[in-house]
Amino acid sequence: MVVSKRSRCRVRWLVLGGAVAVAGAISLDTGLQLAACRVPGPALVICVLSVFTTLTAAGDVLADALTTTTYRCPVPGCSFRARLRTTDPGALRRGQEAAASHPIHH
Repeated sequence: MVVSKRSRCRVRWLVLGGAVAVAGAISLDTGLQLAACRVPGPALVICVLSVFTTLTAAGDVLADALTTTTYRCPVPGCSFRARLRTTDPGALRRGQEAAASHPIHH
């Protein structure tokens, strides 16, 4: 089943938007808990930003996993992969052919 480019883009943006919303809520909660413990300002900012960045990056990885098609080389032991995101059926076919017929196996 081929999923349309528009549908994949929509899924990606929904996942990223959800990740930013969740990251913001958890970062705010973390900041409030640390402020209640009288953590100094610079340390508080660093902790809140690191929590936000980590959760947003995790959302980006999840969005990639949901919207990327990966084709691997069929030769045993070869690590070549063609990763395609939000492409049309013709590009998916070309990626599949590239994975099957690349010249150097490693």
